[in-house]
Amino acid sequence: EGTYRFTIDPEVTGDITSFELSPATLIFEGIKKRFSLERLRRELDSQHMKFVVKGKNLYYRFQDLELSPEEQKIKELIEGHRTVGEVLALSEMDLIKTYQLLYTLMTIEMIELSDTPGGEEEEEEDTVEQIVEEAAPRQATPAASAPPTPEAPSQEDAELRRMIVEKYRDLESKNYFEVLGLTQEATEAEIKSAYHRLAKEFHPDRFFGKVSGDIKAKVEEIFRKISDAYNVLSDPEGREDYLASLGEKAKKKRVDKVAEEVKTILKAEQSFQRGLEFLSMRNFPKAVEQFKIAYKCRPQEADYLAHLGWATFNLPMREHDGTKRDKELAEEEWEDN
Repeated sequence: EGTYRFTIDPEVTGDITSFELSPATLIFEGIKKRFSLERLRRELDSQHMKFVVKGKNLYYRFQDLELSPEEQKIKELIEGHRTVGEVLALSEMDLIKTYQLLYTLMTIEMIELSDTPGGEEEEEEDTVEQIVEEAAPRQATPAASAPPTPEAPSQEDAELRRMIVEKYRDLESKNYFEVLGLTQEATEAEIKSAYHRLAKEFHPDRFFGKVSGDIKAKVEEIFRKISDAYNVLSDPEGREDYLASLGEKAKKKRVDKVAEEVKTILKAEQSFQRGLEFLSMRNFPKAVEQFKIAYKCRPQEADYLAHLGWATFNLPMREHDGTKRDKELAEEEWEDN
């Protein structure tokens, strides 16, 4: 119903107006201002017998959408077993406002229309609005001719940044079960519950306008890992394959560990034998060097420590202070062991 033109231009001219409204709220505001009741009816009246169910994609379902108390009541009517017609009939708002809300929720995929009712096997969902406590409603920032001087981050902002960075680093080395905070024996219900909790806690909309670009990217990566974990573990076949892959990784890790231990033992023994050769030639500095390698590889070997202590003790006193300190350390190690 219109035309557009996209021009690539690195230079942005004129005043820039930045918005702190979430994308979902911006869409809702646009629909309220531009969509007439007649247009909305054309879109929805043919769908009156379809059931209104929650969106399957939790990324969209948990978007940050600012609603009035009356609008929130309508949203709470959507439990999966009511049709579009029933929701319209139960609404206490003006008809056009109800149409606008329903159409918005469909557009942003917080809800879907289905020929069959949606089951309520999921636990009751808290809305993102209840999770994210806002100090005041968000408003568009007035246009400014020049950007203001950046303020130092508040203690709350610094704590938020620290929490995100720690979570991002924590997930780097975790498998899918650990990402969701579960064991490999977790049930389907536990997987779903953990995912819903984490998806709401780390949904990117929660941090809209609150964090810098690099932190926003980390939030999106956290959410992606949580979603990937759920997508694999919620599918029985996918979970079985993943468990098998974990078993192979664990087996390989054990084999690699044994191989590394054997390699370390051989290195220690070779260094120890070379140390004995230098010791027989009364080349104490070289003997100390080799015994140190052996002892570092296998500190539990008392024989390595004993020979290191003896070779160190026989070092010429003309050696520098570092050697004297080595002798002191060797004597301390000898006494401790």
